[in-house]
Amino acid sequence: MRDPYSVLGVSRSVSEKDLKSAYRRLAKAHHPDQNKDDPKAHAKFAEISAAYDFLTDKEKKGAYDRGEIDADGNPKFAGFGAGMGGGNARRGAAQAGGFSAEDILKAPAAGTRSPGRWAAARPGATSRPRARTRR
Repeated sequence: MRDPYSVLGVSRSVSEKDLKSAYRRLAKAHHPDQNKDDPKAHAKFAEISAAYDFLTDKEKKGAYDRGEIDADGNPKFAGFGAGMGGGNARRGAAQAGGFSAEDILKAPAAGTRSPGRWAAARPGATSRPRARTRR
């Protein structure tokens, strides 16, 4: 869904009375019974109704205004530290599929020992330098 405020044509600081007035005006204008020849009237009416329902739910409206959820009610990305929906970083990591930046930093360093600077010189080289032979 688009931004519910723009769907209803109101500002974010709209009063409940003005919100209801805007909804009624738009619902009446776009009601499918009033626009039988318009195939898009039903979809527009449904979008207006969904926006009004969303903005009259104080909990959803507050979360949307704080940027915690999108217009469809889905949580937005809250960053690595807060996880999904805030709270404990461990719990958030589990909800985000088990990934946490903290896990990377605390991971054991097994198998990360470098074979030395000689091995990095060319692919397939050993960790010990070869004896130099004269030609």
